[in-house]
Amino acid sequence: MKKICLVVGDIILDKYLYGIVSRISPEAPIPIVSIKNETEMLGGAANVAANLKGLGLRVVLCSVSGNDYEGKVLNRLMEEKDIAYKGIQGDKRTTVKTRIVGQNQQIVRIDKDDVRELNQEEEQLLIENLQIYAEQAECIIISDYRKGVCTKRVCQYLIETAHKHGGKVLVDPKQSDWSRYYNADIIKPNFGEFCAVAGKVLENTEND
Repeated sequence: MKKICLVVGDIILDKYLYGIVSRISPEAPIPIVSIKNETEMLGGAANVAANLKGLGLRVVLCSVSGNDYEGKVLNRLMEEKDIAYKGIQGDKRTTVKTRIVGQNQQIVRIDKDDVRELNQEEEQLLIENLQIYAEQAECIIISDYRKGVCTKRVCQYLIETAHKHGGKVLVDPKQSDWSRYYNADIIKPNFGEFCAVAGKVLENTEND
């Protein structure tokens, strides 16, 4: 049996509206996009889980979905991808990122979200939900998009549980305060995120 890769983090609904721009609005100097097609995709931690599933791993995803239309869409998309979703339903609005594209050019992105950390009851429910998978996981990925799921308590529980049972923890961070990731095995920021943690803009010599 394949060992579990557990993904914990913020799930996002990515929407794309594709259209044609043929004129400028008379109301403001902005393009008018005539929408011809739209798609909905898994984003955030759900996209991470989908990619790992595509690589052939046995993946379990734990997060918090909103009790709204977008949350139901996310759950449907995860079912279609055959992703084992073991999350909870909370009062947080589901994060949605809507991109409007005209002539293959992204014109604007509209974000709807509820950026607040889980309350104590939600934290406890999430931890109880993922406990058995955290104990069994060979690898745990904390996919933190700074939308509130990856609280310090959740992160430290995952790290302590993984190490107790011989697992490893990898973090994709968006927080500039890394204390919540203390003792993680690998933290993988991009260059901008690393500069934010360092508190200054560093020289990037990678391409020299």
